[in-house]
Amino acid sequence: HLHTKQHASAFHFFNAAVNRKKDYAPCYMYMGVALSAMDDLENAYLAFEKSLKLKDDHTCRLNYAATLFNQGKVEDARTHFLRYEALLGDLGADADPEDGMLDLAEQLRSRL
Repeated sequence: HLHTKQHASAFHFFNAAVNRKKDYAPCYMYMGVALSAMDDLENAYLAFEKSLKLKDDHTCRLNYAATLFNQGKVEDARTHFLRYEALLGDLGADADPEDGMLDLAEQLRSRL
């Protein structure tokens, strides 16, 4: 749903998923991505924060940083991006980010 830009549909999918498994952090992160794409930033931020509260994950940090950067919250974006890089570094050889995530990280790196 997210890749096809069907953000409302994606939101409903992830909302149903978190109602079934309230402690699964990636669903909250993807819900944050969908909500930010629909310009519901307050709830997007809450979804990202819930995801990070459940699990401090590099993918969530990167998506949150991008959302904050796009809203002009550069310092907050930088904080999350630096944490993203630290978490990714901690993974070492186990790190296998998607190509799209690498592109996003590079774009943010050059702007922050």
